[in-house]
Amino acid sequence: MGRVQAIESRALQSRMTPELIRTLLIRRDSRRWARHTVEHSRPRDEQQRVSTALLPGDGARLARLWVAEIFTPLDFPNISKQLDVLSGRSREMGAFRDYAEEFRKARRASIAGWITLPSFKRRGSRYFNPNAMVEKLPPGVEHVGFRLTMVTPSVAAIVAELTYSEDFSRRFGRLANRHYQTWAESRPGGGFVLHGVERQKERAAFEWRSQRVAEASGLLAKHFPGFFAREEGVNHPAVELILTAGFLPWNYMAPNRGSRYRALGLDGVLGPQWVCGRATALRAKLADIPTDRMWGSVDTLVFAAREDEIDSDPPLGFRLRPNQHDFEALGFLGDTVEPFALRWALYRLVVRSGERFNGLRDGIALRVSKATSKDFLRLRDDLLRLGVENGHAIGEIVEYANSDRDWNFELQDFSGSFPPGYPPSATIDSLGEFVKLNLLREADRLVRTEGEFRDLMSTSAEMTNAAFNARLQGKFYILAILSLVVALVALYVSYLSLK
Repeated sequence: MGRVQAIESRALQSRMTPELIRTLLIRRDSRRWARHTVEHSRPRDEQQRVSTALLPGDGARLARLWVAEIFTPLDFPNISKQLDVLSGRSREMGAFRDYAEEFRKARRASIAGWITLPSFKRRGSRYFNPNAMVEKLPPGVEHVGFRLTMVTPSVAAIVAELTYSEDFSRRFGRLANRHYQTWAESRPGGGFVLHGVERQKERAAFEWRSQRVAEASGLLAKHFPGFFAREEGVNHPAVELILTAGFLPWNYMAPNRGSRYRALGLDGVLGPQWVCGRATALRAKLADIPTDRMWGSVDTLVFAAREDEIDSDPPLGFRLRPNQHDFEALGFLGDTVEPFALRWALYRLVVRSGERFNGLRDGIALRVSKATSKDFLRLRDDLLRLGVENGHAIGEIVEYANSDRDWNFELQDFSGSFPPGYPPSATIDSLGEFVKLNLLREADRLVRTEGEFRDLMSTSAEMTNAAFNARLQGKFYILAILSLVVALVALYVSYLSLK
């Protein structure tokens, strides 16, 4: 075997080896090293399975999920049609309200308010709501509530609140106790990637949560399509509520900072967190983005609490009874979390608008050397459409964020902190202020860049039109000269014929 490997090694080093043979040898060598690495790592699998599994009595469940959709002036005709459909269904149930007319009146009067829309429930749901409409919902969802908010005259939002059944929501925590073993993934061009036990658990938990967000986004896009629904395959901004049992989420002071719960994204290793001043058991954190970019990313803000701490927190005034899905208790937590879902969606709208603008700019850069006047005119139309949709709307969002009375309405105070090891001077704003400052920074960058680029494209379009007109005039001069030559030739021929 050693002799064969030596021959293969010399063949790889030789310049005379054909490229096809070299590729086959590289793949063969990669598979051999992958098998060796897996065999060397397998004895440690059991230790990793135990160190990353939840202890007896520990648990975690995704109790509720909020997804939001934003509507700009281009979406208002469509949302009015959807509200008409909803009004028709409510008439059949004997509780008629003209939601579309209420929405139009609020827009005309520039009233900043909200409307509670009819909710959905699955057939056979235990959630008691006589006015809820029976609808086909994503797996595990018991009930979906909708709230329409008129943020500004040009911006409206719908926040959908999905409540999961207790058994289904606890599947999230059970992912940490699944049985995994190390394996290697080969790369087409040679090489391999090793997938350890902890890495596979992290990926399973991330994909499970991403699937829930994708299902909720599909439900919202089906009934109320708006700004985020225009991008196929992109999820809506989401806010999660995770309840834990037996351990404190994101505990900086736990042994090894709670590395046992890293697979679920609930360890206290990286990044800041925020603690609610009213109910200290409720915490918030930005969702961790996996280091493996192939997994993608989620636009998610996460709230979490330990169930037994909620039970002993006097300000809350309720108890989560064991083995029972307490909708009233979750409703109180929802009242605290839902206002952040609206602000988070406004922030993500500004970020997505910047990403769309950058995509348009990159596409132009690829074909600018061959651009014609028609290309510039088409580009001008795209920029005008982008400006009509986002320019005025984002301006009103900025005004909304700068108004402390509007922005802080219904927001609970969440104070921020960093884990030990950060410089003592490291501070962070409250959660509401943190989202607002990021929104204002992204909006300022977008407006400034968009204005500069629009001026540049306008000048370029004018220069292109001038060049096009000059070329067109040159063609007319050539035609005039040719016509004169033809006329002279015809006159000369006529003269010769007469002579």
